[in-house]
Amino acid sequence: MSLTKTYATTAGSSGGGTSLTTGTFDASAYTHAVAFIKHEGSSVTLSMADNKGTSVFNALTAVHHSNSDLHSQMFWWKIASPGTGMTVTASLSASRSFLFLPVWLINATGGTLEQDAEAAASGTSTTPDGGSLATTGVSVVSFMACGLYTAANGAATGGWSEDYDDNALGAQGWAGSRGPETTTPIDPQMNWAPTNDAWTVNSVSLREPSAPYMTPYPKLLAQRNRRHFLR
Repeated sequence: MSLTKTYATTAGSSGGGTSLTTGTFDASAYTHAVAFIKHEGSSVTLSMADNKGTSVFNALTAVHHSNSDLHSQMFWWKIASPGTGMTVTASLSASRSFLFLPVWLINATGGTLEQDAEAAASGTSTTPDGGSLATTGVSVVSFMACGLYTAANGAATGGWSEDYDDNALGAQGWAGSRGPETTTPIDPQMNWAPTNDAWTVNSVSLREPSAPYMTPYPKLLAQRNRRHFLR
């Protein structure tokens, strides 16, 4: 079994609304997706959908900055029918502005993923940091995204690869990914110095399930013979 990942796309809207949909992308070679949504204004309920018939989405911890004006959440899911022309839509229970929606794709050769670790945080500094992804030492792919309160350029640090930099779509945010790797722990951090303003970070590490333990055949044969002898 092995994992591969790719960055798919990002959508953004400074004017906002009650939903935001990405452009189309090709998910034919992938089994799962990860997405992040950030908004400004007071907190609302967030949800995710795609146009491939998926009905189950794993919602991670929602982050609410202490300024009460910056919020974010990450989701991951198994794509029901991977293929071309895929889109992802984030929905909000009320209209909000400065929406930021990056999406990644993952291929799990075994067809299934499990969550290995999650980390999320908010703060005000030059180095947004989600805390620690307490990975278990198995092979994982990891994703992090930042909801930023100010337009500024970010930079990847500590082993992360930058997938989207801030403000190209008029909605402040940053997205990165890494792996597959067995590093533990992983620090979900980026740098946007000299900017020092409010941020949120959501991050997740995903793995393929451990193979179930199978009793070796010689042991099974010995157990069978023993039961036969005791009859």
